[in-house]
Amino acid sequence: PMYLHASNQNEPTLMQAAEKIAGSYAVGSGELQAALAEVGATANPFIEPQGWLGEVWTAAEYTRKFVPLLTQRPLTNRRMTGWRWVAGSSPEVDTYAGDLAEIPSNEIETEEVTIELARIAGGHRFDRAFIDFNDAEYLASYWSRMATDYARKTDAAALAKIVEWADTANPINTVNPANVLDAAAMGVHYLEDQYETQATFVLVSPATKRSLLSITAQDAPAFLRDILNIEPAAFVSSSRVDDGVGIVGAQPRGSFYEFGGSPIRLDAIALANGAFDRALFGYYGLLDNDARVFATVG
Repeated sequence: PMYLHASNQNEPTLMQAAEKIAGSYAVGSGELQAALAEVGATANPFIEPQGWLGEVWTAAEYTRKFVPLLTQRPLTNRRMTGWRWVAGSSPEVDTYAGDLAEIPSNEIETEEVTIELARIAGGHRFDRAFIDFNDAEYLASYWSRMATDYARKTDAAALAKIVEWADTANPINTVNPANVLDAAAMGVHYLEDQYETQATFVLVSPATKRSLLSITAQDAPAFLRDILNIEPAAFVSSSRVDDGVGIVGAQPRGSFYEFGGSPIRLDAIALANGAFDRALFGYYGLLDNDARVFATVG
């Protein structure tokens, strides 16, 4: 604004001042009078604080799906012993004539049942700096991964035992079943008819389970669930089962014993090494309660 008044003819006008300022930065060709040294962000990565991502998610969570197919019971001793009636020799009753006649009787027999525990463990030695600097996220993730692997390994043990039991189970001759539901129904009715036991699951291959998607409401009416008395969620899949074969089972067939609190977490200081040890332990056992209440269907 000081240049706008005309009290002094020697003072430049606003336009003259602007042209003079612009001229001080440029030469006739419009180029800068002096070249500037370039400063790129890539060449100076340490002047900006880094953002923290935390643990990046990877597939690790696991929920056991085969252990729940069995009866779950507490493991209270290293060696557990029980008994059961020998098949076909449990106490029976029959009609009785009376009038001082002898009452009916039958031979009865029991047998010992023993379960040996299986042990599972894992651990690592850490520099104590992880604790001193409170790397809580890392240490918490470590426990989570260890517990997840424990769940995965014990579930695999339960599945292996179920498949083993199925190899000696009663094969049901399913002649031209309409679909997988029809085949499963034969297994369900077999357990009900032969052993008065309600089936609680049908273990099939992934491909066989996917075939359920092709079954229409006409093929599987709404009341079919009431006839089978088994929920759709009872169909469990595993690649350990061959295509076109199903294992129809009842939960009481086998038991999964597990020590209370498993997996157990333990920490110990290793002063001589400036470290601390972290380990996980678990105990479980599997018992075949009754070899009859499984059936394989095709």
